[in-house]
Amino acid sequence: MSKFQDYYKDAERLSVKEGKTQREISELLGISEKTISRWSSDGEWMRQRKEYLVSTRTGPADKLKKTLIEMLEQINPRDILESTRITDQITKIIAAIEKIEGGRDVLGATIETMDRFTRYLMRAEEDKQLIGKISERIHGFFEETRRM
Repeated sequence: MSKFQDYYKDAERLSVKEGKTQREISELLGISEKTISRWSSDGEWMRQRKEYLVSTRTGPADKLKKTLIEMLEQINPRDILESTRITDQITKIIAAIEKIEGGRDVLGATIETMDRFTRYLMRAEEDKQLIGKISERIHGFFEETRRM
């Protein structure tokens, strides 16, 4: 088997979902940074990373919707009208869903802005290794922010 067949999916996951740098992936898998860099470029891992970071935002809303549906299925409609506690819980869940879905996607907008900045740097700066390091730091920052 080839390095590609043996390690590509792991390397992609480490980059896209775990936010590891090319150097870290190289060290973890024992593959040259040059190979990881080529795979990253060919597979558009940075684009995938940005999409992954933005897509994780919808998870909480989906969980809240599921919780709300389960809650409503177990409650007698008459109890909803008579219990202020149940009404309050339902109202809070709906408000949270609306806030998540209807609110401005600050993280997504910030990622897009940093992506534009990186493209600007690629045109303006000749040192491509420096741009790669800056890009990795930007994505590391967003991964750290997402975990908070």
